Amino acid sequence: MAATSLLRTTATCPVDFEPPLPDNARSLQAVEGVPGAYLLAPVLSRAECEQLITASEALGYAPKKSRRSGPPIRTNTRLLYEAHPGLSETLAQRMRPHLEAIDVSGVGQWRLVEDSRLLNERWRMNRYAAGEQFFPHFDTGYALGRDCRSLLSVILYLNDDFGEGETVFFPGGQTRDHMLPGDEDAQEVRIRPTAGTALVFHHFGPLSPRHSGLAPLPGQRPKYVIRTDVFYARTPPLASATLFGRSPETHRCVILLGPPGAGKSTQLRQLSQALGYTGIDFGQCVRSERARSSELGARIQQFRLKRAALQDAAFGATGEQRRPSGWLPDALSLELLERQLENLGPTAGLVLDGFPRMRSQSNFLEGNRWQLLAAVHLKVDDATRAERLEGRTIDPATGQPFHTQHAPPSPEGTVTRRPEDAPESVKARMVDWEQDTRPLLEHYAKRGVAVEVEGGGSPEAVTRAILLSLSRRLLEEATPLFPAPLAELLENASTDGVNHSSRLDSLVFRYQPPSGAALYLKLAPPWGAPLKTEAAFLASERARQLALQVPVLRGLFTLGGDVTALVTEELPGASAKRAAQACTHDLERTRLVHNLAEVLRTFHQAPPLEGLADDAIQGLLLRARERLNRGEVPPRNFTSKYGLALEGREALAQELNRLELAARSLAEGPRVLLHGDPCLPNFRVDPSGAFTGCLDLSGVRGGDRYWDLALASWSVQHNLGERWAEAFLEASCEGHVDRDRLSFFTGLRRFLV
Repeated sequence: MAATSLLRTTATCPVDFEPPLPDNARSLQAVEGVPGAYLLAPVLSRAECEQLITASEALGYAPKKSRRSGPPIRTNTRLLYEAHPGLSETLAQRMRPHLEAIDVSGVGQWRLVEDSRLLNERWRMNRYAAGEQFFPHFDTGYALGRDCRSLLSVILYLNDDFGEGETVFFPGGQTRDHMLPGDEDAQEVRIRPTAGTALVFHHFGPLSPRHSGLAPLPGQRPKYVIRTDVFYARTPPLASATLFGRSPETHRCVILLGPPGAGKSTQLRQLSQALGYTGIDFGQCVRSERARSSELGARIQQFRLKRAALQDAAFGATGEQRRPSGWLPDALSLELLERQLENLGPTAGLVLDGFPRMRSQSNFLEGNRWQLLAAVHLKVDDATRAERLEGRTIDPATGQPFHTQHAPPSPEGTVTRRPEDAPESVKARMVDWEQDTRPLLEHYAKRGVAVEVEGGGSPEAVTRAILLSLSRRLLEEATPLFPAPLAELLENASTDGVNHSSRLDSLVFRYQPPSGAALYLKLAPPWGAPLKTEAAFLASERARQLALQVPVLRGLFTLGGDVTALVTEELPGASAKRAAQACTHDLERTRLVHNLAEVLRTFHQAPPLEGLADDAIQGLLLRARERLNRGEVPPRNFTSKYGLALEGREALAQELNRLELAARSLAEGPRVLLHGDPCLPNFRVDPSGAFTGCLDLSGVRGGDRYWDLALASWSVQHNLGERWAEAFLEASCEGHVDRDRLSFFTGLRRFLV
């Protein structure tokens, strides 16, 4: 590679290597006090080190230009060097047997790469003159695609004839500036390896340590080190885990970041409901644990009292240098978070507010239990934040937040101001945000998961913006998994990345080719929408005999081992949902609901296809019970929007018990061909309001027609009102509505969709 001002290399290997040492001549020793850190020696002889120093000086060191805002984290000079293959191969050969002994299972099932790419060939060769240093930081590492990344940092010392200049680890996560005498997590471990020794430590996952490089003393030779990385590969995870989550061992995660008053608590509630995720408000967890007077709560209180006393002793009760005492040490924070996860069970994902609050805590979310989908930064101006904080209150019993203007509590409710919202506390928390939490934005941006959302709008608008960003992140995850035929089909088509599916078990993206009809890409996991059944139905003669158009099938594919992908052409016409919203006269509404009733009759009067699933009542109840036991029932299905507001597993279990009891007196009805998802958005209409086509047919099956009527009547009620839902039922059942059957299937649907 030709030399550039940024990246240098050499045409020939700059080192004449000495004869290889015996296998037992090198050793890997753990660094005491720093979990996951090791000394590997010797990697290079002193003579080989001197040759590298000479070669690097000939290429030239220069200050690193940083795009980071704020003060620099280093003051030394460095050389970015594309290592000669002879160097990479020799070092990889010497280090591999010992690197194989390092356990990285805490971040997943990774294995060392096979060839000389074991080591990052882009070396950062650093020279530290007197007074130059690298301030406390965490290493980030490099990702070469989703299934190859660096997990270990390597600092290879080329000399040891300098004064001081040690590498310092901070196992407790604090930096030297934040330490107070008596802090249990205020620790330093200093390492000064001899020339030719490699210092190896984790930089991805819970064992990643904060560290720094001290400045050498004046009058001594500069300190020379090489910084590189160790690369690992893994077998790709199944696409269903990446795109849909749902495992008791692995949790998909969305992090909410922002200063006090950014709206994180509000978005936590709304996103959890919209996504079907579990929301964890870490601050509320702390308050609840202390209120319970538990042993952990007592330790949390003890820490805060001790921390405040230490600050009083160091800075005085009102000293300007006081650090806010709200941040718990990592050990306590992780223990509390673990308790929230103990009984979590399978879930589509988590939304976290208040964790992580600093870089050391973010390492915990890089373990093998986590799939970070996005770190959402809610960006809000100071005036909006101040207005929100001034009116914010909280229910001390439940932790439910309110606002005097935007979300007032009920008259009989009991609320109080949070101590954290007092002006002096907010000022202190802003210091924490700027110094400890804001750096997470850069960290997550480097990992490609940072999302910035304007948080000053209405809560609903902010939620929509976040959901759009998350759907785009999911498409970013899905696109590299496209098989070649699917990638070729969509190659020249554009998409806005909006997920058009309201279901948690499918994703739907719209692509617009340069010409012709738009394409819909549907993705579903094994437990989700039966896209193979839909594809078979669309390709059948029966589908073409329906009175409605059905989408043209363009292909059926498999992504990442277990996700099904279906591509269809968009049907012409307008959405029936938008047509309903545009209705201004009763005559138009009457025509619309009668047209929907007629459409469903075309399905229900056709004989079911052979090979389609046929759901009996007891089979549906069994599936509902299994979904409830596995934690797969979306909480949002039991909200006021869907006609029944229930919270908690116990309440859902009681509702299912009621349905099982009601089923005893409910006979099986005639079997018909079901549409499966007869909501208004799934139909197309012409300008006169006549239904012309149906979009999503993944739910086509045999069963009781009240399965369709229950969802269709809800959709009409949601879009037009209860009066028109009744008109639809009257038209569908010709005046003979079986209310018990309708109520039963309405309730059962909440557990199964």
